[in-house]
Amino acid sequence: MWGAMPLLRRAASALFACLALALPGCTDDPLSASLPSGASPEAVISPQATPSAPITWEKCPLRTGGRGTRAECANITVPLDWNDPGGRRVTYFVKRLPGTSSGAHKQLWLLQGGPGGAGDTLETLADEVVSKAPAFDVYVPDHRGTGRSAYLGCPNAMAKRHFDPRACAAEAQAEWGASGFAAFTTTNAARDLGYAIERTRAEGQEVHVYGVSYGTYLAQRYLQIFPTQPTAVTLDGVCQAGLCSYMKIGYWFDRIGKKYLGECAANASCAEKLGPNPIATVKEALAIADAGTCPGIAGVDAAALRQLFSYFIASFDLRVLIPSTAYRIVRCSPDDAAALEHMTAALSRAPGGPFAPAGELSSEVLGLHIAFSELEEDPPALSADLEALFDDPVFTTFDATVRDVWESWPRYPHDEWVGKYPSSNVPILMLNGTLDPQTPQEFAEQIAPHYAMPAQSLVLLPRAAHCTLTQSPTSTWPGTETCGMNVWRQFLAAPAAALDTSCRDRILTHDFAGSPSIAQYFYGEPSLWGGATTSSAAPLDDDLSGVQVEWERAIRAVGPRLDLAHRRRAD
Repeated sequence: MWGAMPLLRRAASALFACLALALPGCTDDPLSASLPSGASPEAVISPQATPSAPITWEKCPLRTGGRGTRAECANITVPLDWNDPGGRRVTYFVKRLPGTSSGAHKQLWLLQGGPGGAGDTLETLADEVVSKAPAFDVYVPDHRGTGRSAYLGCPNAMAKRHFDPRACAAEAQAEWGASGFAAFTTTNAARDLGYAIERTRAEGQEVHVYGVSYGTYLAQRYLQIFPTQPTAVTLDGVCQAGLCSYMKIGYWFDRIGKKYLGECAANASCAEKLGPNPIATVKEALAIADAGTCPGIAGVDAAALRQLFSYFIASFDLRVLIPSTAYRIVRCSPDDAAALEHMTAALSRAPGGPFAPAGELSSEVLGLHIAFSELEEDPPALSADLEALFDDPVFTTFDATVRDVWESWPRYPHDEWVGKYPSSNVPILMLNGTLDPQTPQEFAEQIAPHYAMPAQSLVLLPRAAHCTLTQSPTSTWPGTETCGMNVWRQFLAAPAAALDTSCRDRILTHDFAGSPSIAQYFYGEPSLWGGATTSSAAPLDDDLSGVQVEWERAIRAVGPRLDLAHRRRAD
């Protein structure tokens, strides 16, 4: 999909996503006594058929792997296949953070993307919501097949240096059986969600659902099956079948990357460095990387550089590193070579903290399974057509392997919901950035017309990247509310009211001088371009942990970590 990216490995659970200890939770199993033979999932989940036995919640840490007892956790028993409710059962893990205010509370359910992302990456958001809106009880489930919800994995295949997705699928099928493997669908996940909401909500209680990236696809499926259950639904980075394609995601990264370089061309400071055609300068940098003539990036070829730029373009803050890195490679002065050497060393360091691979609860298998089974076009594009689509790429290269793997993957068949939209009159807020490479603006503009009822609207956020709640900044000052968060907060408070979207005019333009802290982290000096810094951004912070967190978030958002260490020829 992108140059040196280890094909499909660790990418499946991140492309359409926006962070591992097993936590305590009492398994709740009322289904064996409550499901009538042959009952439909919708009948089972109806209020009349919902089991009366309460869910048992146990105290647990809010942050996965952390300490404390601020949150509550439970394992809710659900059918592996909702079309066979009397058959095999699995657990659906849900964590909730109770609101702190007195009086009536509302529910808010947070759905992670991927597909294949677990709920732990949304725990920080849950904490933020409760701190600012204490009347909400926030629920964070693990999508079936991830985390602590019947994890779908292939540990033997994943342990090998050269990942074989076909062997991975065969290993997962051997564990679950063909029919069990085919039950890890978006529709079954949506029924898990609807069932859990019905089991936890009080009579008349408001229920809000927020989905991000693939989570918006899950939220729409949930609305298809439960069109009247929620009070309101938010879709952040809108995704639908036939649009969120693994085969075409590289095309969109390239398109958005070039669009960003167009902003560089229109900016006097950036154009002064890269010239009137920044794309040509980036291509020159790629050629130099392949030629190996700049010592600062010894061992880093064009494919690895394209992958690095894909990570950068997915971050509002880190995008500025694309033109500055290209400029330093082309100029390649001794100072540039030292800065680039510092950058490759920084990229080669094993990331730590909560983003470390050993602690991840995401499932690459589930990501591939759902993506190949229902997110691709029907029928998918031919290899020749895909190759033609990737015309003159800068941020990607065409790779037919994804199309080939799709052919051999044991896909589950489409059900009656795939490729269709819900018919619901609940308020729906769609948020999308105009520089979002994972779920681009074009997707939202195709999806939005299907939601034309009152209080259903699309809000496009200029220059925002994927996951607008965090990537639509209105200030460089730490802690300032983003525009996406501002609009969402209004919607949570009054879903049917008109929204004030004036914050769109305050979303930051790109500062091509760059943050000194970003320059320090990646280049080892406070100037992005070399020489004295002229940044209008925040001053240098001695603590660069915030840059580290953003860098690792960008990696998580796009796919696997760069493995530059084995590519370096210096040793």
